[in-house]
Amino acid sequence: MKIINNLSIRAKLLFVTIFVTGLTILLFSTIILLAAYKLERDLLVGDTISIAKLFSSILPASIVFERPDEATDILQAESEIPNIFLSVLVYDNDGNIFASFTRNQDYSYVEFILAESQNKPFYFNDEYLIVNHPIINNDGRLGSLTIIATTSEMISSFKKTSLLIFFVSSIAMCLTLVLSLKLQKNVTGPIRNLAEVAQAIHEAADYSVRADKYYDDELGLLTDIFNNMLDQFEAQELQLQLSQTQLEDRVRTRTTDLALSEELSRRYTFIANSVDVMMTLVNHEYHYEAVNDSWCSAMNIERELSLIHI
Repeated sequence: MKIINNLSIRAKLLFVTIFVTGLTILLFSTIILLAAYKLERDLLVGDTISIAKLFSSILPASIVFERPDEATDILQAESEIPNIFLSVLVYDNDGNIFASFTRNQDYSYVEFILAESQNKPFYFNDEYLIVNHPIINNDGRLGSLTIIATTSEMISSFKKTSLLIFFVSSIAMCLTLVLSLKLQKNVTGPIRNLAEVAQAIHEAADYSVRADKYYDDELGLLTDIFNNMLDQFEAQELQLQLSQTQLEDRVRTRTTDLALSEELSRRYTFIANSVDVMMTLVNHEYHYEAVNDSWCSAMNIERELSLIHI
C-alpha cells in the first residue's frame, strides 16, 4: 500500500472505501453468481429427470409388446418434450436402441457424449446435459432411457443474471462513491481545518488563530487540545513581548542615567579645575579618587600618575 502513503487524507479515505466496497461487492457477486449457476443447473437437471421419470412410466407397455413405433410417437409428443431436449433414446436390456427422437436430426454429437456419460445417472458439460434413467415395471428392468438436453438456455439465463448483478454492482459502487464523497467531509473537514490553521501559524507566526471544533468526538478532543496549546503559546508570546518591552525600558532608563551622570561629572570637573584652591576626593580607605589642576600644579605631578602613586 505504499502507493497511498503520500496521498491526502481525503484521497486515502476514498481509496480505502472504494477498495473495501469493491472487494466486498466482488465477493458477494461471485457467491451470488455461483449460487445462481448451481440453481440453474439443478433446475435443468431436476426438470430433465422429471421428464425421464414420466417417459419411464408410460413406455413399459410399448417395450413389453415390442411396439417401437408407438414408443417413438410418445417421444415425439411436443407437449412432453421441451425445446431444451435435443434427443431422447430408449434402449432395451441388450443395449440396442428401441426407439428414439432427435429434434434436429443431427446424430454427430450423440456418440461422443453418450460415451462420456455411460453408467452415470447424469452427465453435465458446457454444452449438454445427459440423464440416464432405467425403465422398470413389475417384472423388472425393461431397458433404459437417455435424454440429451442443451445447456444453451441455462447459459443464456445465467448470462442475463450476470449482467443484472453487474448492473446492480455498478450502481452500488456509484452510490458508494457519491456517499463516500459526501460523508467523508465529516472526517476530512476537521482535519483539513487543523492543517490550514497549522500552516497559517507556520507562515505568519500568528498564535491568535484558532481551529474550529465541529463535533464532540476524537477529532473534537484533538481540536480542543490543539487550541489549548495555542492559548499557551500565545500567553508565552505575550509574556515574552512584555519582558522584552520592560528590558528595553530599563536599558533606556539606564542609558539616560549614565548620560546624566557623565554630564554631572563633566560639570564637576570643569568647576573644580576653574578655582585656585586644591581639591581632592578621598574614599573610605583614604585613597585619592580625584584631584583638580591646582593640586596637580602644587604637587608637580600629572593627574593620571597622581591617582597611581599617591
